[in-house]
Amino acid sequence: MCATRKHPQTLLSETVTAVGLRCRLAAEEPCRAGPDVSDSRTRIRQPRRSIARRSPPGFTLIELFVTISVIALLIALLLPAVQQAREGARRLQCRNNLNQMGIALHNYQHAHGLLPPGCVNPTGPVLTGVRGYKIGWVVQILPFMEERSLYQTVDFDQPELSFLTPEERAAAVNMAAGDSPQSEWNDVDDGDLSPAYGMEYFAGETGPYGRMLMRGEPISIRWLQCPSFSAPGPAGRLTGISNYAGCHASRETPIDADNDGLLYLNSSESLQEVPDGITNTILLGEHNAFPRGDGWFFGDRSTLRNGDAQSIKAVPGQFFDAIQSDMAESSGMAADPELTGEERLDALRRKQQLQVGGFGSSHLQINFLLADGSVKPISPLVSANVLRRLCGRNDGELISAHDF
Repeated sequence: MCATRKHPQTLLSETVTAVGLRCRLAAEEPCRAGPDVSDSRTRIRQPRRSIARRSPPGFTLIELFVTISVIALLIALLLPAVQQAREGARRLQCRNNLNQMGIALHNYQHAHGLLPPGCVNPTGPVLTGVRGYKIGWVVQILPFMEERSLYQTVDFDQPELSFLTPEERAAAVNMAAGDSPQSEWNDVDDGDLSPAYGMEYFAGETGPYGRMLMRGEPISIRWLQCPSFSAPGPAGRLTGISNYAGCHASRETPIDADNDGLLYLNSSESLQEVPDGITNTILLGEHNAFPRGDGWFFGDRSTLRNGDAQSIKAVPGQFFDAIQSDMAESSGMAADPELTGEERLDALRRKQQLQVGGFGSSHLQINFLLADGSVKPISPLVSANVLRRLCGRNDGELISAHDF
């Protein structure tokens, strides 16, 4: 068979296609085979890639400083929030203490038809730091606060013998008869004057009676102490105190039978007969335990306070300075040169024994228990007139809830 003769133009096209394919294969061959070791530049580059050193893993100094700074910043932002949460919990616990005492007072009212007397004493006015009967309202509500066992150890005939064991009771009787030296009880005399805490009994660090007088452990009740309260001074001075007090008067005045509060000397008030209404009358409130009293057992300034607006704005040291200045001016110690040193001291002691003081708090606001059982926080910057009307039970003045 004769071969088919191709057209010259077809032969030329096939030849060009074959040459192009051959050139393309020749161009791709070095990439498939790898770098040519005969190339001087390749020979120089290849050893560099094989001997390249790697950096060791870890932080640089700058990175370390930046990390520490970020952590410190986060802690600084977190601490105030933690402190605020803790203070919120303490404030809630304080409100709960007042709420529980309010329930106890209402239960007492239901059982006896009257509120407990703020202080039981045969005579008035009540003097702080002076021996006397002086049983306060806290003792009366102990059975309603699940403290019946403590209530049963109270000696209502001789309060100074309360809370004592038989051995301590015998020692107390002997001391009262003069058979036991005072040093067996306490080295501090009655009525000592302290510029930090005011004149008070320091016996047992808390008061003049019972175990609070003996050298044994002072009796401390948890629900009587605000969890945010702390005071300067030696350790142990916080035992036996109360940070909650009943309202005995609308103004700074001695505790007596003619006060206009709900809890005062030999009071017999009823929640059903409050002239100003139980929603507008303060029953209990917080205080900072300055000036100090004889302890929660007694119906003195330890557990009774008034509507003195200056007290809630003053720190303890400033409050004592104000009291001392007022004593010196009102008793004529600075103006009367005929007074002897002993007479001036007696006048100072008498004035301070009658001093009561107002409410106060370790919180930003002062928690008050109103007579209806509700707990109301009130700012220390409240108007003095509003606070006075809230503390009085029968002032007859109108007051709005927006005022406090």
